[in-house]
Amino acid sequence: MPTRPKVSACIPVYNPGDFLQSAIVSVLAQDFKDFELIIVDDCSTQPTEAVIAEFDDERLSFRRNSRNLGLVGNWNRCLGLAQGVYVTIFHQDDIMHPSNLRRKVEALDANPDAGFAYSNIQRIDATGQIVGGHWLPQPPSDTVLSGDDMFAMIASLGNPISCPSVMARRECYQRLGFFDVRLPFTADLEMWMRISTVYKAVYIAEPLILQRVHSGQETTRFQGTGRDYRDVMRAFDIVCSRHLSSVQNALMSKAYKTLSTQAFMMARWKFRQGQISNGLRYSAVAVGAFRRSITACGIKG
Repeated sequence: MPTRPKVSACIPVYNPGDFLQSAIVSVLAQDFKDFELIIVDDCSTQPTEAVIAEFDDERLSFRRNSRNLGLVGNWNRCLGLAQGVYVTIFHQDDIMHPSNLRRKVEALDANPDAGFAYSNIQRIDATGQIVGGHWLPQPPSDTVLSGDDMFAMIASLGNPISCPSVMARRECYQRLGFFDVRLPFTADLEMWMRISTVYKAVYIAEPLILQRVHSGQETTRFQGTGRDYRDVMRAFDIVCSRHLSSVQNALMSKAYKTLSTQAFMMARWKFRQGQISNGLRYSAVAVGAFRRSITACGIKG
């Protein structure tokens, strides 16, 4: 029987434009070699196969879905194909530092009670120029975070984790389930919180991912519309439907309150811009999240 790879690096693809090639190159150039690279195309209208054909590497396998599954559905398709001990869902337009896989394998090997490892990032534009660091403050050095620590970070700041920077144990997905397809914008946030109810996490302070920011990304359909914060609230509701510790339950109250404050500020800004529909959506989130902050996880979503 073939040996199971240590890592499954998965790239879910849909109309990747000009960035897929550089993403693949960055994975195949890793200084850690024991991995498989799975690329799953979600019925792109662009000729993705032509990009894949440029690579001759036995570690790379390519699949094309028979029907469009959507962003989160395609992530789950990748998880279903992954055979590695550890799995990373990498994005089609981002770039890995050559030591990315090795550093995270080392972190998870050294911390068997951690469900996932994630790193700091740098953000780049469409041309590859660095335009900033992480969107939220991060710990100053490498650290192991308890589940309560992770909930506390999210309660205070929002989502501190860049999805393509995560390497998780495949056993986490087998034990706790795949990404929730009801959450088109925040399935990753809900997953990291779900894992954190059972496992610790490891943070690596060195930026190991170049995360590209450009107008063609799926997230641009949600950002600034009010649907983004509404999806965060829905993710919190789903988290609250699970068994939480008393500490995590209390932190969810704070998370809702933080979301309410952020949504109120966004609503005011949108109204000032004359974006009434978007402002109303943010206002609805501000009210709904505030009510939930009072009842904490009494809301079952």
